[in-house]
Amino acid sequence: MSFFASSNDGKPYINWGSDAVQWKKGKETFQPQQAIFDMENYKWGYMAIQTGSVDKVLVHNSSPPPARPAGTKKNLQGKDVPLYDKAFAVDVLFGKEFGTDRLFEWSSTQLGSVKAFEKLLADYEAGKAANPGKVPLVVFGPHIHEKIGKGSTNIPGLKITQWLDRPADLPQYDPNAPKAAANTPMAEPPLAASGEF
Repeated sequence: MSFFASSNDGKPYINWGSDAVQWKKGKETFQPQQAIFDMENYKWGYMAIQTGSVDKVLVHNSSPPPARPAGTKKNLQGKDVPLYDKAFAVDVLFGKEFGTDRLFEWSSTQLGSVKAFEKLLADYEAGKAANPGKVPLVVFGPHIHEKIGKGSTNIPGLKITQWLDRPADLPQYDPNAPKAAANTPMAEPPLAASGEF
């Protein structure tokens, strides 16, 4: 699950709550309609979420995936499992009705979110050659309930509906930018209000 209130670089976050079947920005529940996802510049790797902080070991997708850091934790059954879970992070730009605070990060280790992101990534990869230099506009649709092993998860519905020119409000990846500190304490993000790009 992703419980942190802002990303390592200070962006506010959005989060899919698989159990509650809802999206949140910070602590506020909201119903997103559509947004631009910066799939060209997603990050991948691992995260360890602990009380009050999150340690991200994420790299830009142009780099090989990082090695899973050492460490274990107990799962609900009391069994040792890796402390760091598979994770992703992607910038999401909402419409101008969000005002000036419309750039968010969606990052998670939660299975439903990871599955949704992997499907969105496959759709992006399938369409990017026909849309060079463009970014996908994604519609938030109904969730999908899926059985997995002995349990189940709720996967947010995300669908690319069009490809747009990259807005100026969506920063381009800079490989020389300073790296954010790990083990970021939770902070309250500035909350905004949702359309036009």
